[in-house]
Amino acid sequence: MLHAENLSKSYHGKCAVNQVSLSVHSGQITGLLGPNGAGKSTVLRMLNRILIPDSGNIQFKQKPLTAQSVQRFGYLPEERGLYRKMKAGEQVMFFAALKGLSRKSCREQALYWFDRLHLMPLWNTRIEQLSKGNQQKIQFITTVVHGPDVLILDEPFSGFDPVNVEQITRELIQFKGSGKAIILSTHNMENAETLCDRIEMMHLGNHVISGGLSELQKNQATHSYLIEYRGLPMAFANALWASAEILHQEPNVQAETHRVIIRVSEGHTIRTIIQQINQSVELVFFKVQVPTLREMFMNQIQNKAVPYA
Repeated sequence: MLHAENLSKSYHGKCAVNQVSLSVHSGQITGLLGPNGAGKSTVLRMLNRILIPDSGNIQFKQKPLTAQSVQRFGYLPEERGLYRKMKAGEQVMFFAALKGLSRKSCREQALYWFDRLHLMPLWNTRIEQLSKGNQQKIQFITTVVHGPDVLILDEPFSGFDPVNVEQITRELIQFKGSGKAIILSTHNMENAETLCDRIEMMHLGNHVISGGLSELQKNQATHSYLIEYRGLPMAFANALWASAEILHQEPNVQAETHRVIIRVSEGHTIRTIIQQINQSVELVFFKVQVPTLREMFMNQIQNKAVPYA
């Protein structure tokens, strides 16, 4: 639905985004991840036409992105933008009107979302009198009140307690199920791992990882395995010889077993190692240790830093 190709943007001669391409599809949540300063917010602002790229192009529904196209977007910026003296209900209706809804629709949709997010008692409360969490909820409503086709969310969970994180997560899953295209920038790796169908990772303005989560985990495999066995630790260690490295080991007292994470050494296979283990101890369980999104993220930041172009 939304496709960007080779986006670049510099500020005062310093490259913030360097030839970044990505696609956001209907019925999918795309996670845009990276540390502070990676260029994520700059990309989101270009997608929303707040910034015009120095080079590259953006298409919405296979046509060049226009100001009219952006009316079909819902954008939640990292720097929140509510009018503090305005009443909550008026605030939402004002933003809905800016997106082209009639006065009647503005009120109907605002009331619907206030009821859905349990905010009805706060309709006539000034923004400055609301808790930070409720202000964030109002900001979220202003983003979705007009029924956008595309949601562009920059740190949407910031300021939320776990209950509200769960509530907004449910809403995003509903949006995904209804065919919305969602791009989500977040530092919360657990939420990204749960929610995102596709991951786009940036570092120092460059695109460093792209793909579906399961595909990335397979490609980033560390050849590590979780093994549970019953027997003597010394016998288990001897069984490995030089074929694998023990990364972690701990007893499972209740089951009278040991749990170990090993990494297979180059030139060896897990099948041969399992055969060796079975000759020395009783193998109870083993599975592949796929890297978490956090581990992939940290690997990129620590080991694959790339300079600005």
